[in-house]
Amino acid sequence: MKKWIEVKIGMKVGQWTVLALGQRGPFTFADCRCTCGQARRIGLNSLLTNKTLGCMKCRNLRLRGAARHTTHPDTSRAAQKLHAKRLSLNLSQVRFSYLLGVHWLTISHWENGHILVPAYALKAASKLKKGKR
Repeated sequence: MKKWIEVKIGMKVGQWTVLALGQRGPFTFADCRCTCGQARRIGLNSLLTNKTLGCMKCRNLRLRGAARHTTHPDTSRAAQKLHAKRLSLNLSQVRFSYLLGVHWLTISHWENGHILVPAYALKAASKLKKGKR
């Protein structure tokens, strides 16, 4: 059995704030404003079932920007070790990734702290020696 929530003006749903309620034929809608300032008319069903939590701009920031441009708090020491090792060997990220058997973007993500550096990568990097490659 579904529980229906009564939507009121001023109520916040996700990042939307309800400004006005209306009905056109069988459809009920709410005029809403996102936290970024964008206004939009949203079907009440979509609002109540959390199909929409904010405008597309804010959604894209949540999905892409926040995940991609934040650093993981536990990565700094391991990332610094890996970066220092790569620089001491005078290798590019592409060449270093080839020697470790990973994609070069993975090296970039490790060094920038976007994802955790696995123990096997640190172990493999520590075994690399300067010289002919």
